[in-house]
Amino acid sequence: MATTPDQRIGAAVRTELLLQHRTMTEVAREVFNAPVWVMQSRCSGRTPFGAWELVQVADYLQVDVVQFLAAAKQPSPGNGAPATTEFHDEGASYDTPVVDVVFNAPTALAAA
Repeated sequence: MATTPDQRIGAAVRTELLLQHRTMTEVAREVFNAPVWVMQSRCSGRTPFGAWELVQVADYLQVDVVQFLAAAKQPSPGNGAPATTEFHDEGASYDTPVVDVVFNAPTALAAA
């Protein structure tokens, strides 16, 4: 089953939460001052993340928001897992992934 960009962004956020040993409840309370279902609906893709929400989550997790936006462009393997990062050559590493997404924060925030 094909996934939507919103589902892929949600999966990327869930993956980062897992890597940092954080919970959706923590993020919902500390970032949005809201109940956990707010994060659950966004991480599942039922409710899309707003631009400002995604920036807030990225800031809280101390990662670049482009990491989440890049997930929207990558095809999913179809099992709900986030897509793997593709590299331009064998010499690339996880420190320098190839991402062709340009994120303009002022424009995104103005559009939100």
